[in-house]
Amino acid sequence: VNIKEKENYNPETLCDIIADFNGRITSINVISGTAQVAVGDVVRAGDVLVCATAGNQSVKAEANITAEVWLESTYCHFETTYQTLRTGEKKVMNNVAFMGLPIYENTSRAPYENYEVETSQTKLKNTILPIQIQTTTYYEVETTEIKSDFETYKADIIDQCKKNALQQCAQGDIIKSEKSVITAGSGCTFVSYIVTVQRQI
Repeated sequence: VNIKEKENYNPETLCDIIADFNGRITSINVISGTAQVAVGDVVRAGDVLVCATAGNQSVKAEANITAEVWLESTYCHFETTYQTLRTGEKKVMNNVAFMGLPIYENTSRAPYENYEVETSQTKLKNTILPIQIQTTTYYEVETTEIKSDFETYKADIIDQCKKNALQQCAQGDIIKSEKSVITAGSGCTFVSYIVTVQRQI
C-alpha cells in the first residue's frame, strides 16, 4: 500500500492517511491520529488508514505502516477478431456549388456495398467567381475474420503481463510472490498476472 495525505477541511492542519493501492496491512504503528485499520485488514485504494483526529482534537495523521500490495496486469485474448481493409477500388464523385448554392449534384448511389468515405472542398481555380467543388471519394473495403488460438500466444501474453505488473513496483518493494491466473470466457480468455510485494510506508 502506498500512502498519500488526503486534504479535508483545513489542508494545513487536517490530513488523513489514505491507501493508494489494494493490499493487506501487515504492521501499523500510529504516531499521531486514530487508526482505522488493523493488522490483517484488506484495504482498497481510497480507504482511510489513519484519520486526522485524536479524541476531539484535530491533528495531522502520522504512522509507520507496512502492507502487502497486489500489483496486477490483465489481458483479454479474443479467439476471433475482424480486420477491415481497403481493396484498392475507389470511386470519385463531385458536386459543384456557387455562393453556397448547389449548381450540380451527383446523385449516384454509393458504388460499393461496404465502403469508407472521404470528402474535401476546393475552390475552382482561374476564376473570380466563388465556385466550390466538393469531392467525395468512396473506397471499397473488405472485412476479414481472423482466428487466433490462445495456446499459440499464451507464453508471450503471460510474459507481457508479468512485465507490466513488475513495472508497477516501487523502490524498496520486496517481492513476496508471483502468479498468473487464466480464465476462459465466451469467445475470449482472460489472463491476470499478480505480483505480491511487501511495501514499507
